[in-house]
Amino acid sequence: TGKDFGLAKLAVQGRLKVLQQFEMQSRIMPEKLFAGNSGGLDINAIQKLYGAREDSADIAKRVLQQWDQNGDGKLSLPELQLAASRTDSMVSLASLDPGAGTSIFKLCWELFVVGLILFFVVSIVNQLAKVKQQELDDAQVEEFLCKQEKGGKEKKKDK
Repeated sequence: TGKDFGLAKLAVQGRLKVLQQFEMQSRIMPEKLFAGNSGGLDINAIQKLYGAREDSADIAKRVLQQWDQNGDGKLSLPELQLAASRTDSMVSLASLDPGAGTSIFKLCWELFVVGLILFFVVSIVNQLAKVKQQELDDAQVEEFLCKQEKGGKEKKKDK
């Protein structure tokens, strides 16, 4: 008998997470979000939009805080149109959510990656500068040696 490591459950959870992310990225017209909500989207209606997510209540609060410009506790169509993309006039549920903030570990990891990229770029520039300097030095040495050879030949002629 084999040991159950729970890989099947882990795979299902991973698949559901990816599907939720794709669902959150799907582009829709802002008017479609108001289907059945003629008075605007209140916090409960927004929470229903994010219903598949465990933290839908928190997301709904953030969305309402971010996009409710007149402070009436509801999102109107003109307010959501401000969130629409300029290229296709559509929104995604993910683009409405300003996010829960960033963890310190994520920030540190991103800074580490940026540091690696900067180090790589600086290393490339440094290596190119060394190669160019070596070419210039070689050209000067060659020029110096040519002058010395000419000077040596002229001295021999003078004797």
